[in-house]
Amino acid sequence: MNLLNDNDLKTIAVTGATGFIGTHLLDKLKNYKNVQIRALIHKDHLAGTFDTSSIAVIEGDLLDQGSLKHFPTRGSTVVNLVYLKGRSGEENLSAVDNLGAACAEAGIKRLIHCSTAVVVGRVPENIINEETKCNPINDYEIEKLEIEKLLIEKYSGLFEIVILRPTAVFGPGGRNLLKMADHISHGNRVINYVRSCLYNKRKMNLVSVENVVNALGFLISCKKIGINPEIFIISDDEDLSNEYRKIEISMLRSFRKKDYFIPVVPIPLFVLGSILKFSGRTNCNPLTVYSCSKLVGEGFIKKRPFQEGLIDFIDWYKVNS
Repeated sequence: MNLLNDNDLKTIAVTGATGFIGTHLLDKLKNYKNVQIRALIHKDHLAGTFDTSSIAVIEGDLLDQGSLKHFPTRGSTVVNLVYLKGRSGEENLSAVDNLGAACAEAGIKRLIHCSTAVVVGRVPENIINEETKCNPINDYEIEKLEIEKLLIEKYSGLFEIVILRPTAVFGPGGRNLLKMADHISHGNRVINYVRSCLYNKRKMNLVSVENVVNALGFLISCKKIGINPEIFIISDDEDLSNEYRKIEISMLRSFRKKDYFIPVVPIPLFVLGSILKFSGRTNCNPLTVYSCSKLVGEGFIKKRPFQEGLIDFIDWYKVNS
């Protein structure tokens, strides 16, 4: 399998390679014949991380610009998957700024930055796309949007900038859906029934990690992206089964548990919206969907139906829970 369908060697440099999305991305990239993979690894994660016969491991720290000097190479594509949890917003901005400076000095071709769809914050629209005006509420959303702005305002014109905004990424090894699976597999049935009535038709805004990784692969290989920064959402929200109750039914069947004796009676969604708003949630609209039509319009084809991704997660959960 060749990337870009030609024989030229492509260098893909990845930060966050030991994380959830990063490990899945490297598994995909290792299948390409004409790709040289470079992974920036913090010294605390070096031991036994990768098979170095297929991946060049570069020890470095995004908060130490000097350590990034030999990470990106001329003409390479850099994929940034790092967000420093537990660090301040200033440190996260500094980390991305250091990476941007190293990329500019090296003369890379393209930087693909993995952000998040929730940078949009709290907005009145039911359908959110890349043109929706952002209104971030909490610190995380504000910081993630500031990182996007830093890259666009400071490094546009020095290399191609592509920002990918995934919704809640789930899959084997991921944390999204773990709590729901725990509740359904061995939680209190009465409480689960109440949840089912309350959350019933709530959009879950999940996206399979395989679709996220395939989107990253598409953005790596896409030749049409120009010098202007581009932003793309990746989601599985168009799938009608991406709702709480439908996911719950899939889990009940897979865990070989019977449905509730009393039929589930959906509580009006405005009640859930009020509860979410009162509890401080940014997205308090249970009907919010994130559209990835822009990415699909560029030629991206999803290879993993939502239900298949859900089955993968459930099978992994049953083995590892």
